[in-house]
Amino acid sequence: MQSAKNALKLAMIIKVCRSSIPPGGTKLSRALSNVDGVCSACLLDPWWMKIGQFLSQLEANAMLRVTTVVALFFLAAPSPVGFAHGGRNIYTVEPAKGKYELLQDTWAYRGPSVETGELKPVHAGKFVVVTGATPDFVRVQLRDGTVGYVPQSAVALFRPADKTFVVSTNTGVYAGPHLGSSKLDSVRRGQNIHVIGVELYYLKIRTSSGTEGFIPVAAVE
Repeated sequence: MQSAKNALKLAMIIKVCRSSIPPGGTKLSRALSNVDGVCSACLLDPWWMKIGQFLSQLEANAMLRVTTVVALFFLAAPSPVGFAHGGRNIYTVEPAKGKYELLQDTWAYRGPSVETGELKPVHAGKFVVVTGATPDFVRVQLRDGTVGYVPQSAVALFRPADKTFVVSTNTGVYAGPHLGSSKLDSVRRGQNIHVIGVELYYLKIRTSSGTEGFIPVAAVE
């Protein structure tokens, strides 16, 4: 049953790819048609009856091999693949630690996206233990031990500050407290920076040009 579902999913990917082929893309079109045909056949017959035929086509057709690798990448992805500035996966959970107050009622989700599904409601005024962060969510442990993900905007993460530090290593200045956030600027070793706040393991700074953003705490002396 699972093999049939996977074959159907792969067939749908191929059909979408075929619909986007520009006029004149005959080689790619034929390669996609070959993969599409095998996937469709797998829905009718057990996969092991078609695997030999498919492997033979892979061996003989370089374009088919490339197409298959691309299709299988999307087929095998366990969750939506999203990348921010610089190609970093925005679903990467960076380490964080602390107890923070909830600013508003919201949901704890099963993963760092609303698409992962609601886990349980959480309420303003309560505290959660933060154990990690993505650009938009924090991973939290609730009082009953449940682990979920809460939108960063619903948690009082920011602590104001007003200090000057010296940068100890070159680093980017990011739009949020995560390396997957958009890169706004950069600072260099030896540069003085004005810190206006702390959020998770990041310092919020204001550069000489007026840009406000975040740098890792480890980047300053």
